Amino acid sequence: MKKGMKKLAAVCAAIMLLFTGSIITGCELGPKIYEEGDFKYFISERTVTNETGKRKNVKEIGLDGLTEEGKQKEIIVVPSEIKGYPVTSLSRGGWFWAEGEETELDSGMLESENLKAIYLPKGIEVRAVKTFAFCSKLEKIVYLGAIGHFEAKINENQKRYIRYRDADLDENGTALCGERKYYANISYYYNYESAENEGFYWIDNFAYGEKIGYIPEEPKRTGYTFGGWYKEAECENKWNFDSDTLPQAKYNENGDELYQETKLYAKWIKE
Repeated sequence: MKKGMKKLAAVCAAIMLLFTGSIITGCELGPKIYEEGDFKYFISERTVTNETGKRKNVKEIGLDGLTEEGKQKEIIVVPSEIKGYPVTSLSRGGWFWAEGEETELDSGMLESENLKAIYLPKGIEVRAVKTFAFCSKLEKIVYLGAIGHFEAKINENQKRYIRYRDADLDENGTALCGERKYYANISYYYNYESAENEGFYWIDNFAYGEKIGYIPEEPKRTGYTFGGWYKEAECENKWNFDSDTLPQAKYNENGDELYQETKLYAKWIKE
């Protein structure tokens, strides 16, 4: 009898999850899926209350897997918005307990045989457990903002990179800060007061002694023109992506590679 009740509870949980996803699409089972650039996506809506107590509905974008175009790319930058709506989640996830085991109801995972690196902007929540499980060549997952409360499982060859903020290194002087989670060794700064994201524009990670293999899109600032990336905040020496390299690797007495941060600063020219 108890076994039958567990099965019934599991079925009910699954139905409720699917029903929740179909709220904004009427009679359709699950949200309506659209395509834009590298991603499939859906639109969700929720009610928020502002400081004056006034309630309003806001629409948000949830990403739901890669398009055929996206599956061909080796590097992907997750968009901050689509059609003017903020992107808040990557994949859909949920789970419930049935027969004493966790059952996954995830959907919208990334599937690619080409993807090697993916960059996630601030405010993106990774919701599905296996979001990155089906990207056989993916090695680098870069969180440009803070990691959300949920972290997807990753494969053995995948590493996650986060911002370095003068945190303590481990006892060997290396920058490991969790299971295959590392401090990125390149930090790009907006380089002006009151900049968003605690001053960070971008982070990345490449091998010591090598060139930076990916140049991010130029940052924007109202009333200013971007003038390039420089090696110091005073913008005296410009970083040459064609010839400049990261510092050579250094090691401690145990042979462990030491962490070294390369900082790049944006130059701004007033219009």
